[in-house]
Amino acid sequence: CRMPSTSQGISKERTPSKASPAGTRAKVAAKDAAKRKPVAASPDAPTPNDKKPKKTPASGAEPRKRKAGATPAGKAAAPAEPSPAPKKSKKSAASSAPAPAASAASAPAAAASTPPARPSPFAAGATAGPSACVGKLAREQVERAVEALRAYASSKSSGELVGEDACLSVVLATKRMPKTATGAKAVKPRLLTLPHPWRTLDQTELCLIVKDPQRAVKDRCAAERITAKVIGIEKLKKKYVPFESRRRLRGAYDFFAADERVLPLLPKLLGSEFYKSNKLPLPLNLKRKVLRDSLERAVGGAILRPSHGTCVSLACASTAQSTADAADNVLAVVEKVVARTPGKWQNVHAIHLRTVNSAALPIYNAI
Repeated sequence: CRMPSTSQGISKERTPSKASPAGTRAKVAAKDAAKRKPVAASPDAPTPNDKKPKKTPASGAEPRKRKAGATPAGKAAAPAEPSPAPKKSKKSAASSAPAPAASAASAPAAAASTPPARPSPFAAGATAGPSACVGKLAREQVERAVEALRAYASSKSSGELVGEDACLSVVLATKRMPKTATGAKAVKPRLLTLPHPWRTLDQTELCLIVKDPQRAVKDRCAAERITAKVIGIEKLKKKYVPFESRRRLRGAYDFFAADERVLPLLPKLLGSEFYKSNKLPLPLNLKRKVLRDSLERAVGGAILRPSHGTCVSLACASTAQSTADAADNVLAVVEKVVARTPGKWQNVHAIHLRTVNSAALPIYNAI
């Protein structure tokens, strides 16, 4: 047989066979049809149109009850139909006709049987008088404490009307520590006026510390019949330097007052032990025309001294006073001290009433 030439074989292998366009389109259509052909689904497989089966309660379990007034979702609650009014017969109408007249006749009798309301002491237009309570402090409790302390003082007294044991002091304790005062406020007491002075100027041993010259103040005291010891600054610097002399000065007098112009000099001249006691000098304006009125008001009032702790003590009454007057003074002092306390009644822990040598009787305790 005869073999084909090399050139003819190579040319036949390199030249690809050209397919007709119709054949190519037929092959592509066949592939697409094979992809789109649905797969036979198994009988157990779920279809997309199938709905989820509803849960049925177990045997013996009670079905859920719908709440009263609840409506299914998507449905508005139907308005309740008004119940028809009951028809009244002529007899019932006739029997119910005289009811208003009977109720009107019984109204005065009911008003007469009920007691009249007690007017409040804090109502508008009420007359001024001792209140039943101040804040959270009851007047009845204060009066019982005053009577108990008066009975104790009378059993221990030695015949004096107003002595050291007969002084009634209010002790107020707070929950939080106060801010430490600095400068002039740390040594400056404040005078709280009282409705009933608990001591008089003639019954009090008084000491006045004044600015030099002291002779002018001595002449005024003699003219107004005021019995007082007058000490100038120069005399205080020279005579009362030793500690023992300062202690004797503190124990010799019941009340100390000082000219407000020399008050900043006194802490260094009197010493720290003098200021730890309750005899801190009260600043006064000695330039007033009538000196006796200022001293009477200061001696008969209560003195609020700066405190460095949670306890404040103020002498405000005596057992020589009546129970009502002493209770008025206690209530007035508590009201003014609480008004100056940060936090007011929320910061008050307890209030007691006592004499110098007696037990402290509680008149208020925070819950």
